Amino acid sequence: MRYLYKLLLLGLLSFPVVVKGQVSQKAREILQQSIKAQGGEAKLRDVRSLELQTRSDFNGKTIFSIFKKQAPDKMRVEIHTLDGRVLKIYNAGKGYSLMNGKKEELSKNDLQDMREEARIFPELYFEQEGYQMTSLGEREYAKGSVETKLVSPSGNVRYYYFDKDSHFLTKIIDEQTQTTTLLDKYKAFGGIYFPTRLTLRFGSGEMVLQVLNVELNRSIPETDFSVE
Repeated sequence: MRYLYKLLLLGLLSFPVVVKGQVSQKAREILQQSIKAQGGEAKLRDVRSLELQTRSDFNGKTIFSIFKKQAPDKMRVEIHTLDGRVLKIYNAGKGYSLMNGKKEELSKNDLQDMREEARIFPELYFEQEGYQMTSLGEREYAKGSVETKLVSPSGNVRYYYFDKDSHFLTKIIDEQTQTTTLLDKYKAFGGIYFPTRLTLRFGSGEMVLQVLNVELNRSIPETDFSVE
């Protein structure tokens, strides 16, 4: 279940440190085009809360997940299977996990992971939060896409691929976890485009997540993010 949680979290993209990052001019242009395609910077910055519901099937089991985020740095991930429930909460530098009825404080690594994932639209804050991003251009194995390299504040390296025509993000390769996430079937929710199908590839396995619903700026109770 811990590995499954990590896969689901990685699949649903959303990335606070104050170190100034470095984004090359070309990478900045690619990001700006993608942000515009999603709905525009003004609309993205107006989103103060996000709730996303998904369904997936893995090893014959149906998995339902609920991801909640509230600006600037609160996040809740809840995963339901026939085997039970996994819950992880992050709130401004603190957090815990609940698995099979056992509650544990998040490890330093888990806190860093969730800290980097807690932003609703992290691409708006790459430079502010210490990310380094460069454009690698078009490569032979990525025809129709432009490739960028992103290094997080914790040192994790990911490669982002953006469609040349739509400018939507279509693929992420994560070096640390050796996973590839494909994103497609973009659909508008509240005037902002989200991928509604995410295909996670890891080793010889694959899992497809279907996004069932996205709610923006819904009032989420503070208790949903309580770490007490």
